[in-house]
Amino acid sequence: MPITISSACHVRTSDKRIVSTGLWYNLDKEENIQKGSVLADFLSSTGSKNLKELEGKEVDTELEGNFLCFKAY
Repeated sequence: MPITISSACHVRTSDKRIVSTGLWYNLDKEENIQKGSVLADFLSSTGSKNLKELEGKEVDTELEGNFLCFKAY
C-alpha cells in the first residue's frame, strides 16, 4: 500500500541530536537527489540509488503512537 511521507526525524551525526525536517525531493545541479538530505540518507540505508529502486523494498518499521517510523541505519 503506497504511503505519503511529509517529514522525517533523524539523528544528526554532527551532534547526535534528533532533528525533524521536511522531506523534500531536492535535486542538486547534476539532477541528483541532494547529498546529505534526509531522503538521500534513507535511500542509501536501503541500498537504493533513486526512488524507483526503493519501490517494493521491505524496510523495517515501528509504530510510534500514531506515527509509522522507518528504521534506517
